[in-house]
Amino acid sequence: MTRQIVILGASITGLGVAHKLLKHTYPLTQDFKVTLVSPSDHIYWNLASVRGIVPGQFKDDDLFQPFLPGFDRYPKESFEFILGTAHKVDLSSNTVLVNDGREIRYDHLVVATGASYKDGMPWKPLKDHQSTLDALHDLQSKVAAAKTIVIGGGGATGSEVAGEIAFEYYQKGKEVTIVTSDKRLLPTLPEHISQIAEKELSRLGVKIVHGTKIARTSRTADGKTKLSLSTSAPDLIVDLYLPTIGETPNTSFLPSSLLNDKGDVIVDEFLRAKSTTSIWAAGDVTGLEPKQAKYAEDQAVHLAKNLHNVLQGREPVEYGTSCLRVIAVTLGRSKGTGVMCGWRLPSISVWLFKGRYLGTDKFRSIANGERMLMSAI
Repeated sequence: MTRQIVILGASITGLGVAHKLLKHTYPLTQDFKVTLVSPSDHIYWNLASVRGIVPGQFKDDDLFQPFLPGFDRYPKESFEFILGTAHKVDLSSNTVLVNDGREIRYDHLVVATGASYKDGMPWKPLKDHQSTLDALHDLQSKVAAAKTIVIGGGGATGSEVAGEIAFEYYQKGKEVTIVTSDKRLLPTLPEHISQIAEKELSRLGVKIVHGTKIARTSRTADGKTKLSLSTSAPDLIVDLYLPTIGETPNTSFLPSSLLNDKGDVIVDEFLRAKSTTSIWAAGDVTGLEPKQAKYAEDQAVHLAKNLHNVLQGREPVEYGTSCLRVIAVTLGRSKGTGVMCGWRLPSISVWLFKGRYLGTDKFRSIANGERMLMSAI
């Protein structure tokens, strides 16, 4: 009997698992079929979204690529694609209910549905390809027209967004401000890395407001945005507000017994959902590691290896999370900073391996399943 491997989500995680199984496992064990379920037949290169909102930096096909052609190389009976969204997972019957009413049986289920940002911000994919594309185009127009821009959040995404806008419009009449609730930018990184980032962004004209939350937002009569702050400072009236906080995993379709209080899938040392034998998870839906592409790739590779073993009757192996964080933050199109294995990344290294193209130069080969993501990004 053919075993059914159902993969939910077609980001770098889901696509990576699917291609590795079909490329390396199927020639050895041809008694399974991979069914990929996704609300889009395009992969969105959201790593470059921080620059993608700046008009003229990328073409649409630099950020969006159809991924189905990459599966044409495999036997037709080994793969199926379903355009849809998981609505419910029934643990008792091993089935996934898709939003069109279809039920899909699984022997192994891979949850790789990623995460989303609140307020419909395209730092991650939205509900489908067209929604994400429209949101990106809309922000490009708003960025071009805005004179005053406030970015909510001083993490990696907020710092990169500020750097990209400030670099493009340096001394061209735009006022860019970061409002962060922390005492410094990039609070999860060493303080000297934060100081480097703040110095470079300040050089580009970015204003940084520390220790302040944006308590409320509202629209004014003339179409601007009013930001009410948590401090006694007066409200800010701005042309454009770009929140970069509020990232949540896309797991609402799963039973609550599989999730922690943040909505992450609780996985064991094998990347298998705890208390199950047939549900696996990787990428932004787990809380194992920071929600970065590097860790999503690492987990996808390991999950595919474990499924490879299980499908051949062998035991899965433990996934070792990295205690040495790697993060590279671009600060405009020519500078950057970061840390790797406790050492500061020189600006030239960040530019060379990330800042020049933000991975768009490798995107097509990743969309086609010819290679995985560069771990340096």
